[in-house]
Amino acid sequence: MPTVDGVAVKDRGSKVTGVTYARGVLTVKVDGPVARIETLELSAPDRLAIDLIGFAGPARGPKGSDGLVRDVRVGNDERRFRVVLEATGALPQYQVK
Repeated sequence: MPTVDGVAVKDRGSKVTGVTYARGVLTVKVDGPVARIETLELSAPDRLAIDLIGFAGPARGPKGSDGLVRDVRVGNDERRFRVVLEATGALPQYQVK
């Protein structure tokens, strides 16, 4: 059985219902608990990829940029939903929760 924060979860989520980015905060709304999140830092240009394993979601990401983020992109494959934040320069400090 999958776990979320060390607690067994019988019915985890599977769909991303919304993605927004505003004032340096990315919000990903889902239909239930997320059992596994993976992050990957990429360079040239600096990007942060956030994968929600076992989820599918919208084909379009939010519009918007600011002094920290130049672009937000989303994508799906058979195993995950991915959000990629492209930084305007070096990746700033971040938290994924």
